[in-house]
Amino acid sequence: MTRSRSSAYWAANRYADEAEEPAATAPLKDLPSAAAARFKAVRSGLLALDGVAETVRFMGASWRWAWEYAVGNRKLCWVHVVGDALSVTFTLSDAEEDRLRRAGRVPADVLRAIEEGQRTGPVKWCWLALDDPRDPGPQLTRVVGV
Repeated sequence: MTRSRSSAYWAANRYADEAEEPAATAPLKDLPSAAAARFKAVRSGLLALDGVAETVRFMGASWRWAWEYAVGNRKLCWVHVVGDALSVTFTLSDAEEDRLRRAGRVPADVLRAIEEGQRTGPVKWCWLALDDPRDPGPQLTRVVGV
């Protein structure tokens, strides 16, 4: 499942070898300082949500290694380290999307990711580049924590 990204995009995953699981903190030392700081902010924001667990998981030949955040069986999002950049894939049900839109003040880039998302079964798969130098943690946790 590529979710609107080309195979060339996913091929640039920094952690591509299925046999070499990266440490949960690997991006903090492997990425340039600005991207490492964004990873730290996103990771901290997600882990601060009630009951959220982090798993570094190999997601197949397309996504390769990703950081998965979940509450129980509900997968909130996957953070991807592609080259020197970060992106995130998150899913929303219709009810979650409605609740988020009613809450208002959704950042434009997050709203665009939702609008461009692809529906598969009961959820919409949304992709967002985390290249904004502002702290992405709060805006992302607001979306996945709906």
